[in-house]
Amino acid sequence: MAQARGDIRFFAFGVGSAPNRYLIDGVAKAGAGAAAYVGLNDDPSQATAQYLERISHPALTDLAIDYGGMQVFEVYPNRVADLYLGRPIIVTGRCQGRPSRPITVTGRAGGQVLSFPVAAVDDLPAHAPAGGAWRLDATQALPPLWARLKIAELCDQIASTGDQGGELLEQVKAAAIEYGLLSDFTAFVAVDASRRTQGHTGTTVNVPVPVPEGTRYDTTVQEK
Repeated sequence: MAQARGDIRFFAFGVGSAPNRYLIDGVAKAGAGAAAYVGLNDDPSQATAQYLERISHPALTDLAIDYGGMQVFEVYPNRVADLYLGRPIIVTGRCQGRPSRPITVTGRAGGQVLSFPVAAVDDLPAHAPAGGAWRLDATQALPPLWARLKIAELCDQIASTGDQGGELLEQVKAAAIEYGLLSDFTAFVAVDASRRTQGHTGTTVNVPVPVPEGTRYDTTVQEK
């Protein structure tokens, strides 16, 4: 896809209360572009102007990361997207050893090649500054984040290759089960063992079905 696309970028825009986010986000991701959405209560002219302003001036394109000589593997996403204002890029991976030189991020801006050194951090802070309300345990937060990006990358490969029963699927299930994450091929089952259902037959419980904003339930959901 990337070779066929060349230097062209694809940008997607969704309008309404229930746009197909899977399709729109997929087009933007495959096209190395960006996606935006306008809801029913948003000002379309303002949202469109902000979106066009953002994509017209990318902060950095054709990004590459030099990991300073570290042994880096299982890096996700495999291809780093272009950097746009207000759209942070998250890259996760596994590494061994320490960098022998500064980690460097390289990209193009305004036709020029720019490089930015990045300091390596041994231990991320686990507590907020004095008076802060949040707590971040890096040993708990980072592995699931890496696993989510791995699962997303593998699912994209499955969708593009059509391989629904091979090694990629097994890798998705293994990562989802190990890190306790939902995926296209795994699910959670909640069992209430606190009490036993009375009687010898099951009980039917009506569960409300939420519908997108601006959609009427009686004309959308068919009741049997």
